[in-house]
Amino acid sequence: LTSRFTHYIVFTHYSSLRSSQSHRMTKGQTHLNTSSAAIIQYMDGTHSKIQNGVRCVVDVRDVAEAHITPITQDIGWGKRYLLFGGAPHFKETASFVKKALMENGSDVAQDLIKNVPTEVDEKLQPTVMGPSADKPLLFDASPTENELGIKFKSVQEMVTTCVNELLANGFTGSSQYDT
Repeated sequence: LTSRFTHYIVFTHYSSLRSSQSHRMTKGQTHLNTSSAAIIQYMDGTHSKIQNGVRCVVDVRDVAEAHITPITQDIGWGKRYLLFGGAPHFKETASFVKKALMENGSDVAQDLIKNVPTEVDEKLQPTVMGPSADKPLLFDASPTENELGIKFKSVQEMVTTCVNELLANGFTGSSQYDT
């Protein structure tokens, strides 16, 4: 591969305002990415209400696969692909956090369940990209799925993985990391 593709660049465009929620963390790390920070703020009760907004997300493992697949399978060169795992409302995200804590089963997780808010804030969050939370977000990532063979991880899988990684590495509150 090296001699054959020394001058090629894979161009991939992804719609990710937050990087994935599912990445391996290191014990003792003092900084969390935006996604992990958002998840832990629901776990520890920093948010007393669910934010009234949506965020576009894609799992970093899917992003990596979209970059590696064209190289290893010699497909998709010079094309752009939308990498999009979903645009969940924070109400959906909070419900996945609560479910992941319940399924985790540890004493720490069980203690955190009570912190996850259930009431949605009336104030709409500002829109960073796409329509406001009260409007549908339409997208088509089928070329990525069909041409590169990527099956995007669900938002629930991303959130569950993040919650379990946070707990496995001792993160239970937003006060434990630098902002």
